[in-house]
Amino acid sequence: MKVLVVDDNRYIVRGLAHSSIWKEIGIKDVYTAYSRSQALEILEKEEVTILLCDIEMPGGSGLELVKEAREKAWRGQVIFLTSYAEFSYAQEAIRLGSIDYLLKPVEAHTLKKAVIQAIKLCEYEESQQKLREKRLTYEKKIQSLKEYFWRELIEEVLPAQEVVLLKEAAGFGVDCGEDTVFLPILIKVDAEEYNTADKFNYSFVIRNIMEECLGGECASIETIIKNDKKMWLVIIRTHDKKEASLEFIYQKCMECMQFIRDFLKYDNVIYIGSSCRLYQVPDKVKELEIMNQDYVGKYNVVLRKEDIYVKKVEYQLKQIQDWEIMLRERSREKLKESIRFFLQNAMLHKEINYNFLICLRMDIQQMAYAILKEKNIAVNMFLVNNENQLLFNKASDSVEDMQKYLFFLIDESCRQMGLVEQSRTLMDKLLEYIDKNIDQTITREELSSQFFLSSDYISRLFRKKKGISLGEYIQKRKIEKAQMMLTSTELSISDIAVRVGFVNFSYFSKIFKRITGVTPAIYRKRNEI
Repeated sequence: MKVLVVDDNRYIVRGLAHSSIWKEIGIKDVYTAYSRSQALEILEKEEVTILLCDIEMPGGSGLELVKEAREKAWRGQVIFLTSYAEFSYAQEAIRLGSIDYLLKPVEAHTLKKAVIQAIKLCEYEESQQKLREKRLTYEKKIQSLKEYFWRELIEEVLPAQEVVLLKEAAGFGVDCGEDTVFLPILIKVDAEEYNTADKFNYSFVIRNIMEECLGGECASIETIIKNDKKMWLVIIRTHDKKEASLEFIYQKCMECMQFIRDFLKYDNVIYIGSSCRLYQVPDKVKELEIMNQDYVGKYNVVLRKEDIYVKKVEYQLKQIQDWEIMLRERSREKLKESIRFFLQNAMLHKEINYNFLICLRMDIQQMAYAILKEKNIAVNMFLVNNENQLLFNKASDSVEDMQKYLFFLIDESCRQMGLVEQSRTLMDKLLEYIDKNIDQTITREELSSQFFLSSDYISRLFRKKKGISLGEYIQKRKIEKAQMMLTSTELSISDIAVRVGFVNFSYFSKIFKRITGVTPAIYRKRNEI
């Protein structure tokens, strides 16, 4: 054990630190400090278990020292030393958890008695802490065993016979009988990622919320199983009390839903299953999963089986041809409005479920990708887009999520088509300018000033659209013009060279031969009529 002596009187500190009682008690480490700030530094660095502290000190009293140390989670024993027998001091000392309040000068046997009492309290609290840790470890093991049993039951690994299940349950610490009633509840949380490590442990918090809202005298939580990032399965044991009705459970689930929304800031849906006996739990959990698939409405609701109804209608999308025309024409707002009306109408007539949304997503995605492919736009840009992937994965969760994804797909498709059309229009203008000025020396800088574009962008555009550089394209067009003039006019070869923008005849002949494979004279001779 370590002791810290704090007093602004150095003689008192030295006397207490060198007292013979420490050796008699068996304490080797005695630290000293002469102010509140020095004492706090030592408490932060060393594992001090007993604090002997004066009350009246300049720069902060002993009472303030202990209060600040307690706020920083220091849990040692305190013995106050003071020259003032004031009741208010004693009262505050007791409130701060001190074990004694001694008046100076302190006799050795009195101090020794107080320190021995402090040591006994430290040893007792240490033993209690170890006991609490053992109990917590045991409870965690029991809880893990229970969760393992419930997972095995729900996944139908265990046999469905009730007698066998009851025996298995007892072996895993689940105490229940033939008349025990359970109620499964499924909680869906709208969160793709839980980046909450810097704030709180997400699993710990959501479990606490469920236990706070759903547990109690009328019902108790058997287990909470996290299925995946979004789904939590809660198995409740209902007790034989009037308050433990389904209406009571419904109200508790409402509290849980609101807590998750307001505290965790996540939208969520809670599905309440049907009361059942142990062997019926797997089937009731499947019903919850079907409810989750069938429900594609708004978040932040609590639903029972009777709240969800979907007509069994064959999926049809008669509007697909009209939507295709709208997308080709880039009538994005008109297309969005048509899709919005289609989804609202289907919801109104209870025709939408999970499979409906999957088919809808597939049809519109294929429509968009086919149109983009026709326009030579690489669709893989959508597949690697993080926002697209996030919206795609959530699209089947609800009508609202599906609408967000489809609108994103429409906006991105129209944007890409617009960029392509814009580049094609620009390309047409560039080509037209080159043809009109074929008799001139055309440079990147000239085109840049004419079209208010950077020369690098123009070079990249030509390489992308024509597969050759700007310079190569201009030379090719000049030679094509020269070929036409060589076969259709009687102009001299030197005149033709000038008319297609070459001022140097030998350079013209060199470029002509490189592109056509022959000299201008041979080309004219071969193509004479």
